[in-house]
Amino acid sequence: MTARPPLERSYRALLRLLPAPERRARGDEMLGVLLATAPATRTRPSVGETGDLLRAAARSRLRCLLVSDPVARAGALCSTVLVLLAAVLFTTNLDQRGVLASRTGVAAPVLLDRFPSWEPVPATVERSPAGAAAMAYVDGTDDRGEFLALVGSDGATLRRMRLPGDLRSSTPSLLSPDGTRVADTWTGRLRVKDLRTGRGTTPPGLQLDGQDALLAWSADATRVVVGSQLHTRVVALETGRQVQLPGGATAAAFAHDGRLTLDRAGRLETYAYDLRALVDSRPTPEGWTIAPAGWSADGRTLALRPLVGDLSGNGPRDGQLGLRTAAGGEGPAFLAPPRPSVAVAWQQGDLLVSAGAALERWDPSTLKSAVVTASKGSRLRADLRVATALVPHERTVALGTPDRGPVGPVATGSLSASSSWPWSPA
Repeated sequence: MTARPPLERSYRALLRLLPAPERRARGDEMLGVLLATAPATRTRPSVGETGDLLRAAARSRLRCLLVSDPVARAGALCSTVLVLLAAVLFTTNLDQRGVLASRTGVAAPVLLDRFPSWEPVPATVERSPAGAAAMAYVDGTDDRGEFLALVGSDGATLRRMRLPGDLRSSTPSLLSPDGTRVADTWTGRLRVKDLRTGRGTTPPGLQLDGQDALLAWSADATRVVVGSQLHTRVVALETGRQVQLPGGATAAAFAHDGRLTLDRAGRLETYAYDLRALVDSRPTPEGWTIAPAGWSADGRTLALRPLVGDLSGNGPRDGQLGLRTAAGGEGPAFLAPPRPSVAVAWQQGDLLVSAGAALERWDPSTLKSAVVTASKGSRLRADLRVATALVPHERTVALGTPDRGPVGPVATGSLSASSSWPWSPA
Protein backbone atom coordinates (compact mmCIF):
# COMPACT_ATOMS: atom_id res chain seq x y z
CA MET A 1 0.00 0.00 0.00
CA THR A 2 1.40 3.35 -1.08
CA ALA A 3 1.94 5.86 1.74
CA ARG A 4 0.02 9.12 1.40
CA PRO A 5 2.03 12.33 0.98
CA PRO A 6 2.54 14.42 4.18
CA LEU A 7 0.30 17.23 2.85
CA GLU A 8 -2.64 14.87 2.26
CA ARG A 9 -2.24 13.30 5.69
CA SER A 10 -2.34 16.75 7.29
CA TYR A 11 -5.48 17.73 5.35
CA ARG A 12 -7.22 14.50 6.35
CA ALA A 13 -6.32 15.09 10.02
CA LEU A 14 -7.95 18.52 9.90
CA LEU A 15 -11.03 17.21 8.09
CA ARG A 16 -11.58 14.65 10.87
CA LEU A 17 -12.65 17.59 13.07
CA LEU A 18 -15.83 17.91 11.00
CA PRO A 19 -18.95 16.07 12.23
CA ALA A 20 -19.08 12.53 10.83
CA PRO A 21 -22.18 13.05 8.61
CA GLU A 22 -20.66 16.14 6.98
CA ARG A 23 -17.25 14.46 6.64
CA ARG A 24 -18.83 11.49 4.81
CA ALA A 25 -20.83 13.76 2.52
CA ARG A 26 -18.24 16.42 1.67
CA GLY A 27 -14.87 15.23 2.99
CA ASP A 28 -13.52 13.76 -0.26
CA GLU A 29 -14.69 16.77 -2.26
CA MET A 30 -13.03 19.23 0.14
CA LEU A 31 -9.82 17.18 0.17
CA GLY A 32 -9.68 17.14 -3.62
CA VAL A 33 -10.10 20.93 -3.82
CA LEU A 34 -7.37 21.51 -1.21
CA LEU A 35 -4.89 19.21 -2.97
CA ALA A 36 -5.66 20.65 -6.40
CA THR A 37 -5.04 24.24 -5.33
CA ALA A 38 -1.95 23.58 -3.20
CA PRO A 39 1.49 24.29 -4.73
CA ALA A 40 3.52 21.21 -5.61
CA THR A 41 6.29 22.14 -3.17
CA ARG A 42 4.00 22.48 -0.14
CA THR A 43 4.37 19.78 2.55
CA ARG A 44 1.92 21.06 5.16
CA PRO A 45 -1.29 23.21 5.23
CA SER A 46 -0.87 26.97 5.37
CA VAL A 47 -1.92 28.98 8.41
CA GLY A 48 -4.90 30.40 6.52
CA GLU A 49 -6.13 26.96 5.44
CA THR A 50 -5.76 25.61 8.95
CA GLY A 51 -7.75 28.50 10.39
CA ASP A 52 -10.51 28.14 7.79
CA LEU A 53 -10.90 24.42 8.46
CA LEU A 54 -10.95 24.93 12.24
CA ARG A 55 -13.65 27.63 11.95
CA ALA A 56 -15.73 25.46 9.62
CA ALA A 57 -15.49 22.51 11.99
CA ALA A 58 -16.51 24.63 15.00
CA ARG A 59 -19.52 26.11 13.15
CA SER A 60 -20.67 22.71 11.93
CA ARG A 61 -20.42 21.03 15.32
CA LEU A 62 -22.23 23.93 17.05
CA ARG A 63 -24.98 23.88 14.41
CA CYS A 64 -25.44 20.14 14.78
CA LEU A 65 -25.52 20.43 18.56
CA LEU A 66 -28.21 23.14 18.55
CA VAL A 67 -30.31 21.23 16.00
CA SER A 68 -30.16 17.85 17.68
CA ASP A 69 -29.91 18.69 21.43
CA PRO A 70 -32.77 20.63 23.14
CA VAL A 71 -30.68 21.03 26.30
CA ALA A 72 -27.97 22.79 24.32
CA ARG A 73 -30.55 25.10 22.75
CA ALA A 74 -31.92 26.04 26.18
CA GLY A 75 -28.40 26.64 27.52
CA ALA A 76 -27.49 28.90 24.61
CA LEU A 77 -30.68 30.91 25.06
CA CYS A 78 -30.07 31.34 28.80
CA SER A 79 -26.49 32.39 28.19
CA THR A 80 -27.60 35.04 25.71
CA VAL A 81 -30.18 36.42 28.14
CA LEU A 82 -27.63 36.56 30.98
CA VAL A 83 -25.05 38.37 28.85
CA LEU A 84 -27.62 40.98 27.78
CA LEU A 85 -28.81 41.43 31.39
CA ALA A 86 -25.22 41.87 32.60
CA ALA A 87 -24.59 44.50 29.90
CA VAL A 88 -27.72 46.44 30.92
CA LEU A 89 -26.81 46.33 34.62
CA PHE A 90 -23.22 47.41 33.92
CA THR A 91 -24.35 50.35 31.78
CA THR A 92 -26.91 51.39 34.40
CA ASN A 93 -24.27 51.26 37.12
CA LEU A 94 -21.89 53.46 35.11
CA ASP A 95 -24.72 55.85 34.31
CA GLN A 96 -25.65 56.24 37.97
CA ARG A 97 -22.04 57.07 38.80
CA GLY A 98 -22.03 59.83 36.21
CA VAL A 99 -19.47 58.16 33.97
CA LEU A 100 -21.80 58.15 30.98
CA ALA A 101 -23.16 61.63 31.61
CA SER A 102 -22.99 64.01 28.69
CA ARG A 103 -20.27 66.61 28.45
CA THR A 104 -20.57 70.39 28.50
CA GLY A 105 -20.36 70.57 24.72
CA VAL A 106 -23.58 68.59 24.23
CA ALA A 107 -25.60 69.45 27.33
CA ALA A 108 -27.01 72.85 28.21
CA PRO A 109 -25.61 74.38 31.40
CA VAL A 110 -27.25 73.41 34.66
CA LEU A 111 -27.39 74.82 38.16
CA LEU A 112 -27.82 72.42 41.05
CA ASP A 113 -31.04 72.82 42.99
CA ARG A 114 -29.20 72.33 46.26
CA PHE A 115 -25.66 73.15 47.20
CA PRO A 116 -23.74 69.95 47.97
CA SER A 117 -21.82 69.65 51.20
CA TRP A 118 -18.86 67.35 51.44
CA GLU A 119 -21.20 64.46 52.21
CA PRO A 120 -21.60 62.17 50.42
CA VAL A 121 -17.93 61.75 49.76
CA PRO A 122 -17.26 62.61 46.09
CA ALA A 123 -16.66 59.75 43.71
CA THR A 124 -13.07 58.76 43.11
CA VAL A 125 -11.56 60.28 40.02
CA GLU A 126 -11.42 56.99 38.16
CA ARG A 127 -15.22 56.95 38.17
CA SER A 128 -15.66 60.59 37.12
CA PRO A 129 -13.91 61.11 33.83
CA ALA A 130 -16.79 62.80 31.99
CA GLY A 131 -17.97 66.39 31.99
CA ALA A 132 -16.51 69.75 32.90
CA ALA A 133 -16.94 71.34 36.31
CA ALA A 134 -19.91 73.68 36.64
CA MET A 135 -19.31 74.68 40.24
CA ALA A 136 -16.35 74.62 42.60
CA TYR A 137 -16.09 75.21 46.31
CA VAL A 138 -13.59 74.68 49.09
CA ASP A 139 -14.56 72.48 51.99
CA GLY A 140 -12.95 70.52 54.81
CA THR A 141 -12.95 67.16 56.52
CA ASP A 142 -12.85 66.09 60.13
CA ASP A 143 -9.06 65.82 60.03
CA ARG A 144 -8.88 69.53 59.13
CA GLY A 145 -7.80 68.74 55.61
CA GLU A 146 -9.19 71.05 52.95
CA PHE A 147 -9.92 70.26 49.33
CA LEU A 148 -11.33 71.85 46.22
CA ALA A 149 -14.54 70.07 45.21
CA LEU A 150 -15.63 70.23 41.57
CA VAL A 151 -19.25 69.48 40.69
CA GLY A 152 -19.83 68.18 37.18
CA SER A 153 -21.98 70.06 34.71
CA ASP A 154 -24.13 66.93 34.49
CA GLY A 155 -25.31 67.74 38.02
CA ALA A 156 -24.03 64.47 39.46
CA THR A 157 -20.31 63.78 39.14
CA LEU A 158 -17.91 65.25 41.68
CA ARG A 159 -14.15 65.34 41.86
CA ARG A 160 -11.91 66.79 44.49
CA MET A 161 -8.25 67.66 44.94
CA ARG A 162 -6.55 68.23 48.28
CA LEU A 163 -5.21 71.72 48.88
CA PRO A 164 -1.64 72.07 50.13
CA GLY A 165 -1.27 73.40 53.65
CA ASP A 166 -3.76 75.71 55.30
CA LEU A 167 -6.06 77.46 52.90
CA ARG A 168 -5.81 81.22 53.13
CA SER A 169 -9.04 83.20 52.98
CA SER A 170 -7.50 85.29 50.20
CA THR A 171 -7.15 82.31 47.85
CA PRO A 172 -8.87 83.38 44.61
CA SER A 173 -11.26 81.35 42.54
CA LEU A 174 -9.43 78.79 40.43
CA LEU A 175 -12.26 77.73 38.10
CA SER A 176 -12.25 79.25 34.61
CA PRO A 177 -15.35 81.25 33.60
CA ASP A 178 -16.47 78.55 31.16
CA GLY A 179 -16.12 75.88 33.84
CA THR A 180 -13.68 73.75 31.86
CA ARG A 181 -10.33 74.38 33.55
CA VAL A 182 -8.72 75.11 36.89
CA ALA A 183 -5.44 76.91 37.51
CA ASP A 184 -3.13 77.20 40.49
CA THR A 185 0.22 78.67 41.47
CA TRP A 186 0.84 76.44 44.51
CA THR A 187 4.00 74.88 43.12
CA GLY A 188 5.68 78.18 42.24
CA ARG A 189 4.54 78.00 38.63
CA LEU A 190 1.24 78.54 36.88
CA ARG A 191 -0.47 75.23 36.06
CA VAL A 192 -3.69 74.92 34.06
CA LYS A 193 -5.62 71.63 34.02
CA ASP A 194 -8.38 70.84 31.56
CA LEU A 195 -11.20 69.05 33.37
CA ARG A 196 -12.45 67.44 30.16
CA THR A 197 -9.19 65.74 29.21
CA GLY A 198 -7.24 65.70 32.47
CA ARG A 199 -4.22 67.25 30.75
CA GLY A 200 -2.12 69.86 32.53
CA THR A 201 -0.18 72.65 30.80
CA THR A 202 2.15 75.44 31.83
CA PRO A 203 2.37 78.67 29.78
CA PRO A 204 5.79 78.81 28.11
CA GLY A 205 8.36 81.26 29.40
CA LEU A 206 6.49 82.24 32.57
CA GLN A 207 8.56 82.46 35.73
CA LEU A 208 6.92 83.14 39.11
CA ASP A 209 8.71 84.45 42.18
CA GLY A 210 6.86 82.34 44.75
CA GLN A 211 4.63 85.20 45.90
CA ASP A 212 2.48 85.42 42.78
CA ALA A 213 -1.17 84.43 43.07
CA LEU A 214 -3.83 83.90 40.44
CA LEU A 215 -6.14 86.93 40.56
CA ALA A 216 -8.55 86.54 37.64
CA TRP A 217 -9.44 84.78 34.39
CA SER A 218 -10.51 86.66 31.27
CA ALA A 219 -14.11 86.07 30.22
CA ASP A 220 -12.99 84.00 27.22
CA ALA A 221 -10.58 81.96 29.42
CA THR A 222 -7.56 82.81 27.24
CA ARG A 223 -5.74 85.13 29.70
CA VAL A 224 -5.11 85.22 33.43
CA VAL A 225 -3.84 87.86 35.84
CA VAL A 226 -1.13 86.87 38.28
CA GLY A 227 0.07 89.36 40.85
CA SER A 228 1.91 89.99 44.08
CA GLN A 229 2.58 93.03 46.23
CA LEU A 230 5.34 94.10 43.83
CA HIS A 231 4.05 93.47 40.33
CA THR A 232 1.07 92.47 38.17
CA ARG A 233 1.20 90.49 34.93
CA VAL A 234 -1.41 89.49 32.36
CA VAL A 235 -0.48 86.15 30.75
CA ALA A 236 -1.78 84.68 27.48
CA LEU A 237 -2.17 80.96 28.23
CA GLU A 238 -1.52 79.68 24.69
CA THR A 239 1.62 81.66 23.91
CA GLY A 240 2.91 82.66 27.34
CA ARG A 241 3.04 86.32 26.21
CA GLN A 242 3.09 88.63 29.22
CA VAL A 243 2.07 92.23 29.75
CA GLN A 244 3.63 93.82 32.81
CA LEU A 245 1.47 96.41 34.59
CA PRO A 246 2.94 98.90 37.07
CA GLY A 247 2.81 98.04 40.77
CA GLY A 248 1.21 95.16 42.61
CA ALA A 249 -2.51 94.27 42.75
CA THR A 250 -4.53 92.41 45.37
CA ALA A 251 -7.64 91.69 43.27
CA ALA A 252 -8.68 91.83 39.62
CA ALA A 253 -11.61 91.25 37.27
CA PHE A 254 -12.02 91.12 33.49
CA ALA A 255 -15.10 92.57 31.80
CA HIS A 256 -16.68 90.63 28.93
CA ASP A 257 -15.31 93.19 26.43
CA GLY A 258 -11.75 92.62 27.69
CA ARG A 259 -11.35 95.61 30.02
CA LEU A 260 -9.41 94.82 33.16
CA THR A 261 -9.95 96.34 36.60
CA LEU A 262 -7.28 96.04 39.30
CA ASP A 263 -7.46 96.87 43.00
CA ARG A 264 -4.06 98.43 43.54
CA ALA A 265 -2.74 100.75 46.24
CA GLY A 266 -6.20 101.82 47.34
CA ARG A 267 -7.49 102.55 43.85
CA LEU A 268 -9.64 100.68 41.34
CA GLU A 269 -7.93 101.12 37.96
CA THR A 270 -9.51 100.03 34.68
CA TYR A 271 -7.44 99.31 31.56
CA ALA A 272 -8.58 98.97 27.95
CA TYR A 273 -8.58 95.56 26.23
CA ASP A 274 -5.04 95.97 24.88
CA LEU A 275 -3.87 97.01 28.40
CA ARG A 276 -2.08 100.04 26.94
CA ALA A 277 -4.42 102.73 28.17
CA LEU A 278 -5.68 103.45 31.69
CA VAL A 279 -9.30 104.49 31.06
CA ASP A 280 -10.53 104.96 34.64
CA SER A 281 -9.01 105.35 38.11
CA ARG A 282 -11.00 105.93 41.29
CA PRO A 283 -10.40 105.39 45.00
CA THR A 284 -11.49 101.96 46.23
CA PRO A 285 -14.54 102.37 48.49
CA GLU A 286 -13.28 102.07 52.05
CA GLY A 287 -13.57 98.53 53.39
CA TRP A 288 -14.30 96.92 50.02
CA THR A 289 -12.45 95.15 47.21
CA ILE A 290 -13.29 93.28 43.98
CA ALA A 291 -15.63 90.30 44.47
CA PRO A 292 -15.37 86.92 42.67
CA ALA A 293 -18.47 87.84 40.63
CA GLY A 294 -16.50 90.64 38.96
CA TRP A 295 -18.10 92.55 36.10
CA SER A 296 -21.72 92.21 35.07
CA ALA A 297 -22.47 90.84 31.60
CA ASP A 298 -23.45 94.29 30.26
CA GLY A 299 -20.08 95.76 31.31
CA ARG A 300 -21.60 98.49 33.46
CA THR A 301 -21.27 97.23 37.02
CA LEU A 302 -18.48 95.73 39.12
CA ALA A 303 -19.36 93.62 42.17
CA LEU A 304 -17.41 94.28 45.36
CA ARG A 305 -16.97 92.31 48.58
CA PRO A 306 -15.89 93.17 52.14
CA LEU A 307 -12.15 93.62 52.42
CA VAL A 308 -12.11 91.95 55.84
CA GLY A 309 -13.39 88.38 56.19
CA ASP A 310 -13.21 85.22 54.11
CA LEU A 311 -14.91 84.52 50.82
CA SER A 312 -17.60 82.27 52.29
CA GLY A 313 -19.52 85.20 53.78
CA ASN A 314 -19.41 83.96 57.37
CA GLY A 315 -20.18 86.33 60.21
CA PRO A 316 -23.00 88.52 61.57
CA ARG A 317 -24.63 91.08 59.34
CA ASP A 318 -23.86 94.67 60.26
CA GLY A 319 -27.24 96.10 59.28
CA GLN A 320 -25.98 97.94 56.21
CA LEU A 321 -27.83 97.53 52.93
CA GLY A 322 -24.68 97.02 50.88
CA LEU A 323 -22.98 99.42 48.49
CA ARG A 324 -24.03 101.17 45.31
CA THR A 325 -22.14 103.90 43.43
CA ALA A 326 -22.63 105.42 39.99
CA ALA A 327 -20.45 104.71 36.98
CA GLY A 328 -17.84 107.20 35.90
CA GLY A 329 -16.30 107.58 32.42
CA GLU A 330 -15.10 104.21 31.13
CA GLY A 331 -15.22 102.79 34.64
CA PRO A 332 -18.05 100.73 36.14
CA ALA A 333 -20.64 101.37 38.80
CA PHE A 334 -19.91 99.57 42.08
CA LEU A 335 -22.38 97.19 43.70
CA ALA A 336 -22.17 94.96 46.78
CA PRO A 337 -24.72 93.00 48.86
CA PRO A 338 -24.94 93.54 52.64
CA ARG A 339 -21.85 92.50 54.58
CA PRO A 340 -20.53 89.91 55.18
CA SER A 341 -22.13 88.28 52.10
CA VAL A 342 -19.82 87.78 49.13
CA ALA A 343 -20.99 88.09 45.52
CA VAL A 344 -19.81 84.98 43.65
CA ALA A 345 -21.62 85.22 40.30
CA TRP A 346 -24.07 87.31 38.31
CA GLN A 347 -27.41 85.78 37.39
CA GLN A 348 -29.66 87.75 35.03
CA GLY A 349 -29.01 91.07 36.76
CA ASP A 350 -29.10 89.61 40.27
CA LEU A 351 -26.13 88.48 42.32
CA LEU A 352 -25.56 84.98 43.65
CA VAL A 353 -24.00 85.55 47.07
CA SER A 354 -22.29 83.25 49.53
CA ALA A 355 -23.72 83.85 53.00
CA GLY A 356 -22.06 81.39 55.34
CA ALA A 357 -23.60 77.98 54.77
CA ALA A 358 -26.14 79.23 52.21
CA LEU A 359 -26.10 80.39 48.63
CA GLU A 360 -28.56 83.25 48.13
CA ARG A 361 -29.87 85.27 45.20
CA TRP A 362 -29.79 89.00 45.94
CA ASP A 363 -31.92 91.44 43.94
CA PRO A 364 -30.21 94.88 43.77
CA SER A 365 -33.47 96.64 42.89
CA THR A 366 -35.42 95.39 45.93
CA LEU A 367 -32.40 94.74 48.22
CA LYS A 368 -33.97 91.39 49.11
CA SER A 369 -32.38 87.94 49.20
CA ALA A 370 -33.81 84.48 48.59
CA VAL A 371 -32.05 81.28 49.63
CA VAL A 372 -31.10 79.20 46.60
CA THR A 373 -29.27 76.35 48.33
CA ALA A 374 -28.01 75.58 51.83
CA SER A 375 -25.53 73.04 53.12
CA LYS A 376 -26.20 70.83 56.13
CA GLY A 377 -23.45 70.58 58.69
CA SER A 378 -20.68 71.35 56.24
CA ARG A 379 -18.19 74.07 57.10
CA LEU A 380 -18.05 75.89 53.81
CA ARG A 381 -14.92 77.92 53.30
CA ALA A 382 -13.57 80.42 50.81
CA ASP A 383 -13.74 80.11 47.05
CA LEU A 384 -17.31 79.29 46.12
CA ARG A 385 -17.64 79.81 42.39
CA VAL A 386 -20.39 79.29 39.85
CA ALA A 387 -19.20 79.23 36.24
CA THR A 388 -20.37 82.38 34.47
CA ALA A 389 -21.40 80.29 31.48
CA LEU A 390 -24.31 79.07 33.62
CA VAL A 391 -25.69 82.50 34.34
CA PRO A 392 -27.80 83.35 31.25
CA HIS A 393 -29.34 79.96 30.46
CA GLU A 394 -29.17 77.83 33.56
CA ARG A 395 -31.47 74.87 34.18
CA THR A 396 -32.01 73.15 37.49
CA VAL A 397 -31.37 69.46 38.08
CA ALA A 398 -31.25 67.53 41.31
CA LEU A 399 -27.86 66.40 42.54
CA GLY A 400 -27.54 62.72 41.68
CA THR A 401 -29.81 62.99 38.62
CA PRO A 402 -27.54 63.20 35.56
CA ASP A 403 -28.63 65.71 32.92
CA ARG A 404 -28.67 63.83 29.65
CA GLY A 405 -28.64 66.79 27.28
CA PRO A 406 -30.01 66.52 23.74
CA VAL A 407 -27.86 63.60 22.53
CA GLY A 408 -27.85 61.26 25.52
CA PRO A 409 -24.90 59.53 27.20
CA VAL A 410 -21.53 59.48 25.50
CA ALA A 411 -20.23 56.22 24.17
CA THR A 412 -18.52 53.95 26.64
CA GLY A 413 -15.61 53.60 24.24
CA SER A 414 -14.47 57.11 25.21
CA LEU A 415 -13.79 55.96 28.77
CA SER A 416 -10.52 54.27 27.90
CA ALA A 417 -9.06 57.60 26.79
CA SER A 418 -10.17 59.59 29.81
CA SER A 419 -10.03 57.28 32.80
CA SER A 420 -6.67 58.58 34.05
CA TRP A 421 -6.73 61.90 35.91
CA PRO A 422 -4.02 63.96 37.59
CA TRP A 423 -6.26 64.42 40.61
CA SER A 424 -5.73 62.59 43.86
CA PRO A 425 -8.81 61.88 46.00
CA ALA A 426 -8.84 63.68 49.33
